[in-house]
Amino acid sequence: MFGPLSLIALASAAIADPRPASPPLLRREITLGRCRITAFSNGVDRAGAAIPDRSPAMRNTFLLVVDGHHILIGPSASGAELRAALSSLGYRASDVDTVIVTALDDAQGGGMLDGDRPAFPTATVFVDRWAVDHIGDRAATGPTIAKALDAYRARSRLRTPDFDLDVVPGVRMAVTSEGPRTGSVRVRCGATVLVFWNGDLREQDRATGTGPAVVPPDRQRFLEEAVARDHLVATAIGPFPGFGHVYRLADGFHWGAIEARGPRSKPRRRGEIYIEPGNDVPVEREVPVPQK
Repeated sequence: MFGPLSLIALASAAIADPRPASPPLLRREITLGRCRITAFSNGVDRAGAAIPDRSPAMRNTFLLVVDGHHILIGPSASGAELRAALSSLGYRASDVDTVIVTALDDAQGGGMLDGDRPAFPTATVFVDRWAVDHIGDRAATGPTIAKALDAYRARSRLRTPDFDLDVVPGVRMAVTSEGPRTGSVRVRCGATVLVFWNGDLREQDRATGTGPAVVPPDRQRFLEEAVARDHLVATAIGPFPGFGHVYRLADGFHWGAIEARGPRSKPRRRGEIYIEPGNDVPVEREVPVPQK
């Protein structure tokens, strides 16, 4: 299904505006041990779609419910539709207690606002310090993002860590000292580690035309660890809903989506990962999206 990947970059969150989703969001829920994760997609990743010879990919955002916490994970520009989608699940914006912003890379930082006020009034927002320090590098988008962050800072609800920390027990935000951001959000769900990672599954060299791709050392370490420890990886840019595993073949790293097959029914196909049933195997179900 998917070719080698030399790029996966960090995990998918927040957003606002009471208007209904139009068109309706794609939505999928899985249960993994003590964790319930809902993936949302508000359409095609426009930045990737604009690159020649690159097929469109979906942009995914995640709601993690664990031990009574409701945590949004994703970029600041996930879109105004997400709040309407949360409402269709029976959640209010005030139910979200934590927002982990994994990237400040688009012009919709205002999606974290409801007018001039925080769209998630009871949530603590986590953004790594490197991203905040470099807001000024984006002249067009910086003021909007800065305004959104200032609204949470004024209410003492903004955290800008420059080191790894547990945002809630068992949910670790990994921060690196290099840019662009290549950290991740890791959650232990029973015996399985779920890693939220922000980035594109497609090869970097095919997208940029710069020749053979070279995996940066931090990403190389992430990919090797994901293979060795069999982490479940939730990717922000790629096929919906974005849950799968990284594995290694002779030609490099591959990512394979969870396959809904019976045990030992068929051999694994190229680009796929088959998961043997067990206590921590994700149980996946479709969630109907109400039509507006």
